[in-house]
Amino acid sequence: MRNEIQIIHDDGRFWSKVDVRGPNECWPWTAGTRDGYGQFKLGGKNQNAHRVAYELSVGPISDGLFVCHSCDERACQNPAHFFLGTNTDNMQDAMNKGRLATGHRNGRHTHPECTATGDRNGRRTYPELTARGERNGKALLTEAKVRAIRSSYLLGSASRAALARLYGILWCAINSVLGGRTWRHVEELS
Repeated sequence: MRNEIQIIHDDGRFWSKVDVRGPNECWPWTAGTRDGYGQFKLGGKNQNAHRVAYELSVGPISDGLFVCHSCDERACQNPAHFFLGTNTDNMQDAMNKGRLATGHRNGRHTHPECTATGDRNGRRTYPELTARGERNGKALLTEAKVRAIRSSYLLGSASRAALARLYGILWCAINSVLGGRTWRHVEELS
């Protein structure tokens, strides 16, 4: 942490929105916020105020780095409370300080009524929006191949391992197709 913070003054517009206090105190943002973070319009685009404060007082921020708060106050603009870090550093800092809702503090545990399960789940309420089968960009099989795999196995003309080699997929993927865990929507032709 730095002892002396040298503030580079802009046209005064930015710092007029900051309640500058003592050198070790938090300097709260007094203008608009989003998710608790100050927002400052710069170049026609909203920026996180703490990033602007860092650049004005310390210097440029390298790509991929976050401006983290040692004080854990999102609205704080005191450059003495900032440090640069990666996303991993930021998450590790939050975990060390107990700010991440993990385990029984997670929202799924504290507010289970908000978790859409069963008939409220989006895959059930809007099944047409779920990219299934060939509509999924990562699909290695087609509906025709799935039908061929199932019929070949049922007729006993090929083993699971042979089918996996033939279609260039893993043996466990063949198991999932045959067991109905994947491609469940594909029905056999009569």
